[in-house]
Amino acid sequence: MGRKGSAAHLKRLASPKHWPVPRRVKKWSVRPKPGPHGIDESIPLLILVRDILGLALTGREARRIIAQKRILVDGKPRYDYKFTVGVMDVVSIPDMNLYLRLVPNPKRLIKPIEIPKEEADKKIVKVERKVTVKGGKLQVGTHDGRNFIVDQESEYFGVSIGDSLLIRVPQQEILQHFPLKEKYIGIVLRGGKAGRICKIEKVGELVEARDLDNPDKIYRILPRNIMVVGESTPVIKVREG
Repeated sequence: MGRKGSAAHLKRLASPKHWPVPRRVKKWSVRPKPGPHGIDESIPLLILVRDILGLALTGREARRIIAQKRILVDGKPRYDYKFTVGVMDVVSIPDMNLYLRLVPNPKRLIKPIEIPKEEADKKIVKVERKVTVKGGKLQVGTHDGRNFIVDQESEYFGVSIGDSLLIRVPQQEILQHFPLKEKYIGIVLRGGKAGRICKIEKVGELVEARDLDNPDKIYRILPRNIMVVGESTPVIKVREG
């Protein structure tokens, strides 16, 4: 009888390019479990703890640290070393007074930056799907696998695909809505311009956005590759500095 499901192991040579692991030192890496982010746009907790944050020297040490349930992702303790973290996730280690947000990066796809403790319960999510459900309510799905049920009377009922929501975690409370439209501020999610903060100037099949650091540069980006992060300035810290 043939094997069912995906392989239980992952070779380092076959692991995603944005994982900062030596390819030829050892044979095996960690295969992530299915979760809120796909394997090509996320990092397992073990690699984050060992290879990026440098809190462990070996995989065994990293697994022991994670198993202590002292690492929080979006406000919830995560003890599975195969759990994945992706863009805009907040990783908190209260014992070390360390609070991080994973943001887009052109070289490593996503990169952790340190954020104030006051922002550890806030996160921006991108709306990727919506559907009307029983009672005329709206079910909104976001890039990190979350679902929100929005009543017709809610101020957020008019949310559209491509918009962003500022939420409080882990309560999953919507705090603000940022539509994908002109004059709003966005961050590039993928490609060579990942991490650039831009002012949106035109929205169509492509989004035209002006780089705030280099106003002479205008990028034309697929709507799925930009996330709105504020109206006139980012409402939370989304880059270093």
